Amino acid sequence: MQEHDGISIVQIVQNSTIENRLPFFNHIMTNIREDAVWAAFNRAYLSNYINCNNLDERHELRKQTIFTNESLTKDEKLLAIKLLNEDYDHIKILSNEGTKKNL
Repeated sequence: MQEHDGISIVQIVQNSTIENRLPFFNHIMTNIREDAVWAAFNRAYLSNYINCNNLDERHELRKQTIFTNESLTKDEKLLAIKLLNEDYDHIKILSNEGTKKNL
């Protein structure tokens, strides 16, 4: 497991907010443009998904919006998708909606 200043990545991710994680991931990944990642994240949320009937469909279309964004690098797309997934999981818990994960 990778460590950063004696702290494991898992500890940092579990004990921080999304906004606090970006500088850490910038340190690990090369050339992440935070403004581009947040712009893509926000663009995915602002897209109008009229034909989506549930949270799962909206999430999949948001991920497709990120994947088809040609202005992002591979690492930036991965980070934006990671942020989308974390937000999706949070919304599923709050709204008690969406597909349940089997553990």
